[in-house]
Amino acid sequence: MVRSVKVRWREMPYRRPTDGDEQPWRESVCTLEAHADDPNTSMDNIGDLKRVIANASGVLQDANRIEIDAVTNVCNCQPHPSHCVYKAKFKGRRFVVEKGTRIGHVSIFENIPNPADDYPDRRITVENVRKDYVAGVLAVLVEQEGHR
Repeated sequence: MVRSVKVRWREMPYRRPTDGDEQPWRESVCTLEAHADDPNTSMDNIGDLKRVIANASGVLQDANRIEIDAVTNVCNCQPHPSHCVYKAKFKGRRFVVEKGTRIGHVSIFENIPNPADDYPDRRITVENVRKDYVAGVLAVLVEQEGHR
């Protein structure tokens, strides 16, 4: 499966920057290689992303001068958002976080764009996650399922 990710990055100068002289952060949407999900060959995903950013910029010659701050998954349909199966009904979201049945907890639901007859258009994925852990659990789900 090929995934699209949003990368927050900046170019590092050749000399050590002084306070206030740092480069601004930029964001780019990149597509990871097909081998990115394979545990044996995905060890250099960050290196792959640096090369993709350097090639896309057309100006950067050295991919090692790129500092990556954050990598987040985006919709697999990013190159063609009109084909996104979650766009019309669910605003592009596969997972929804709602109030849980326990105090201080939330539940994560998965939207289903084409439910079978007599089935709801969503199902519970994780029930009663502490609010402190929602971002991490959601990140694991998105990483596993491949859609934000």
